[in-house]
Amino acid sequence: PYVNGRLLHRHYRLLHTLDTRLPPRFQGKIVATVHDVLSVLPLAREKDLSTARFRERKRSQYREIAARADAIVTVSEETRRQFCSSFDAQGPVEVVYPGVDPGFTPESANEGRLKDIGLRRGRYILSVGELCARKNLGAVVEAFLAIRRAAAGRGGEATRGLQLVLVGHPSFGWEESYVRRVIEEHRDCIHLLGFLSDQDLACVYAGAAAFVHLSHYEGFGLPILEAMAAGIPVVAARRGGIPEACLLYTSPS
Repeated sequence: PYVNGRLLHRHYRLLHTLDTRLPPRFQGKIVATVHDVLSVLPLAREKDLSTARFRERKRSQYREIAARADAIVTVSEETRRQFCSSFDAQGPVEVVYPGVDPGFTPESANEGRLKDIGLRRGRYILSVGELCARKNLGAVVEAFLAIRRAAAGRGGEATRGLQLVLVGHPSFGWEESYVRRVIEEHRDCIHLLGFLSDQDLACVYAGAAAFVHLSHYEGFGLPILEAMAAGIPVVAARRGGIPEACLLYTSPS
């Protein structure tokens, strides 16, 4: 019913879409949330972050949102600015920042559960997100290995046994990426945990020594908020909507 939309307006006067796909035959009011417009930015092509076909499909969907949506919600001022500069929106475009589930707290770390997962509290660096080129995991892995090499050269006890933990599903280009091959060569200190339940994810956040998010581009960057809510230090790239996510959590308002 959603994909077609032909019957939806008989039962619903307002549709809030959380994805870029709009049901073509829906005749009621539409509010559309736009999380980012990466596919229309030169970066997507230059960094080969998606296929040309995918980027064109996303551009077409953004154009449809601009033409049909009665109101548009973006998750950051960065996304709002990029969307408005790329498309002629017929309705108002407003920023509504995402929030953090209350389960993400410093008290979420559970020593027993961390042990079951194979981790020790305070002995790993964490990165959360899809395993893909956009997340710039190559920089995360290279920085981590460089720190280990430097610490080994100095006989540093503080970083002895430190691990890098990556949480997330594989996505576009991952299987053929050099980063995956590097990780395979360093399975002694780099761990792929895949998808975690919300409870386990909150636990892994709170037990980390620090969180690293060096993505090439994000419309916002919700994992940054989750990490801050869990009470751990965050190292983040100054790109896209990421600075807004950092400032939002630290702001008194």
